Amino acid sequence: MSASVDTTYNHQVNIPMIGFTNGASVTQKAVARLEDTTITLTVGNDGAIKFNSHKGTHKCDLYFAISPSTAKLTISADTDTAQLKMKQTMNADAVMYSHITFEARSEAEGPAIKNSLLVASGNANLGDMKVELKANHDTELVGGLSGNQSNSLTIKIHPIEVVFDFQNKGNIKLSFNEALMAKIDLQNDYSATIKPEAQQINTVALARFNQYKSSYNFTIDNNEKEAGIFATMNGEANLEFLTNPISIPEIDLPFINMHIPAISDLNLYEHTGLKNILTTTEQSLDVDSKILYQKSQFHSLGNLITELSLKLPIFNLNANAGLYAEDDLVFRLGATTASVFEALKTKLDGTTSLTTKRGLKLATALSLENAHIEGNHDSTFSLSTDNLEAAMSVATIAKIALPIFNLEANQQLVADTKTKPNAASTLKLKGDFNLPLIKAVGRAEADHSLKLEGILEYISVESSTKGNIDGTILEYNAVLGALDNEANIYLNADGLRSTSKIIANAKLSNGETTILEMYVDENLAVEASVSRVYAVLKFASNNEANVITFKTKGKHVAQATIDFAQLTSLTADVEIDMFQPSNVGDITLFEKTVVELTGPKQKISTTAKIATPVYTTNLAAELKGDVPAFKAKLKSSATSVINFLDYDVDASFTASFENEALSVNGKAVLTHADLTMDIQNVITQAMR
Repeated sequence: MSASVDTTYNHQVNIPMIGFTNGASVTQKAVARLEDTTITLTVGNDGAIKFNSHKGTHKCDLYFAISPSTAKLTISADTDTAQLKMKQTMNADAVMYSHITFEARSEAEGPAIKNSLLVASGNANLGDMKVELKANHDTELVGGLSGNQSNSLTIKIHPIEVVFDFQNKGNIKLSFNEALMAKIDLQNDYSATIKPEAQQINTVALARFNQYKSSYNFTIDNNEKEAGIFATMNGEANLEFLTNPISIPEIDLPFINMHIPAISDLNLYEHTGLKNILTTTEQSLDVDSKILYQKSQFHSLGNLITELSLKLPIFNLNANAGLYAEDDLVFRLGATTASVFEALKTKLDGTTSLTTKRGLKLATALSLENAHIEGNHDSTFSLSTDNLEAAMSVATIAKIALPIFNLEANQQLVADTKTKPNAASTLKLKGDFNLPLIKAVGRAEADHSLKLEGILEYISVESSTKGNIDGTILEYNAVLGALDNEANIYLNADGLRSTSKIIANAKLSNGETTILEMYVDENLAVEASVSRVYAVLKFASNNEANVITFKTKGKHVAQATIDFAQLTSLTADVEIDMFQPSNVGDITLFEKTVVELTGPKQKISTTAKIATPVYTTNLAAELKGDVPAFKAKLKSSATSVINFLDYDVDASFTASFENEALSVNGKAVLTHADLTMDIQNVITQAMR
């Protein structure tokens, strides 16, 4: 047995517009029905409008039905006017404890919109706990701003998967006038997929303005075998506008009174040097990079890999680096470059490995290849866990080749602790140069070595440096130079011994004529202990110069000996002899100092002889101490072409302490062209 109830509602509205032949009317009809346990509602709307000479209609129908277990909704609408045309539909169904679905569509047209379409659908299924939502929107524009724009959205939610995807694209043309027009492309895409066994996130962006374009793609990916980050970037640009000549009018700056002349037909592409660097005005940039972690199936560290690729019209770069953890821990590095310019072509390879079997061993190998730079490096460090013995070796070879300069370098280092801790290092340099600007051509070599030994009983260090240079400057002038330096240090429980030797020579000559020359020979020896220090220094130097009208040739010699016994004695002998004759006058310096200091006796004496073209002086000073008396003497005289500088001094001083009395005697005589002084002092004082 069933029952039904119907209810109908009709409504009509007319709206006249006073003073015009225009108006609008709307008719609405609604019917509601109850049949058994189902309620249905039907609504219809009809409308019409007239404005001036334009007519328009609007129609909308709605149907809705609901029962205890289901529900259904249907909507359709149609609008047709001179300014807007639109059609819309929507259908939705629901079943209790089962699913909910809907579909919607909207289409529109207008003066600036040729077509706009929106389509959306959704589904929620309670049985498999899945929700889906999709939407697409496409628009076509006309007029001054024309083109296409589209958007899409997809969402899926499921207990074992979540998917999100959004896409936005636009191709637009903007017209200001017939001559000025801009084309614009835009794109933004985002997507994400999440599953228990894998996850991925991706984003894409693109932008283009006329001939300029840039884009990037960024992805994060994770699955059972690997996890990675991937990124790409691209760019394009056209520099053709720089080839069009420009003109700059003349400019006057009144405040600083400066005038800048006019510039006409200036080509920036040529004058800035871009023409010589860039092979084309169409420039592009491509970058690809990734960071990838390869997961290990045996619960170790796994592998980490990175890669980078860079591409330009004149330069390409490919680089990679990886950290691999299998039996050993290995790091690898590689890079290559390619270019239209030979100097930018490079190859780099490197490997570092760490081994922990039967100890610790770290090995590194690195190589570099280039038209101007080349090098190789190898090093090894090892440590034995059985006896803690350590060893290290390092070898580096490098070459530099330039149009004006070439250099080769070789470095070696070896160290170990097997028999005793020791290390040896050598460095060899060899090169040549060619400087056309000053017409300098030559070659040079240098060697350096260092040896070290050390145990609990002693430490020994040996160092040696040798070098030479041979070349010409300004074509006809020869340049020669040499250096020889050796130093040794030995330290043990008894004390320190050290020696050092330096021999250096530099010469600039023109044929058989010496322009500049310098020679140095220096030797130093030191012995030191807790109770005594003994040092000997010997120095000799020769020099010669023939520059324009100046000529000189000199010889310098110095030597010193010091012997110091702690709290006992100090003896020193220092002698300096310098002779520098020249065509403008001679300079002579001689100085000798002697020191003898012991407990009961002390003596210090100094003698000096200095001669210059305008001044000559002699000095003799002496201090003697022989308990209980002390004596001091001073004699000094000077002669000069300037009479006022002539003088003569003779002075003496005596002090003694005998029979509990202090006696002091002193006298001094000064003789000068304008002054003569004779001073005598006698002091006696009894001590009580």
